[in-house]
Amino acid sequence: MNKKIIYILFITLILQAPLSFASTENPDDYSSGDFQTGTPFRQGVSWDASFALGYRFSGGKSMFTRARTGILIVREPVFLSLGPFFDVHFSENHQFGLQGEFMHLWSGTWAQAGIFKELEGDAGFLASIGWSVFGVEYQNKFSSTTEDNWNLALKIRIPIGVYAFGTQN
Repeated sequence: MNKKIIYILFITLILQAPLSFASTENPDDYSSGDFQTGTPFRQGVSWDASFALGYRFSGGKSMFTRARTGILIVREPVFLSLGPFFDVHFSENHQFGLQGEFMHLWSGTWAQAGIFKELEGDAGFLASIGWSVFGVEYQNKFSSTTEDNWNLALKIRIPIGVYAFGTQN
């Protein structure tokens, strides 16, 4: 894929994220919480689980799946989660690591950051941004011996813990 197209997609996603924070929610639709005072509508701590499917289109091209479990901290509209993850890559080393996520429920925007270690290879960091279930992820290896020490990926994520929290509360 042409690098210019990749950069345009990434920049477009970054630029649209702040614009989507404007909420069209009606305060009268909620029985608790207060827009005027900033009182959260729902809050609590719960379990978290997340599943993602992605495709790396730069660096080492491959499909991957990621499963993450952990803790979910809610102060609506903000959801924070932290937990260990495991990646299965269909053509490379599998990875495990620790990932945190910030999500603004009403706008649908989210960001993730984490560290990883390949089962037979290097360690590195990852950062993702997205809207709703779609996102872009950047990965960089700390001390790679190969030239392709970074990757960009498109991914679809399913925030299972957020959905479960929302249906229970």
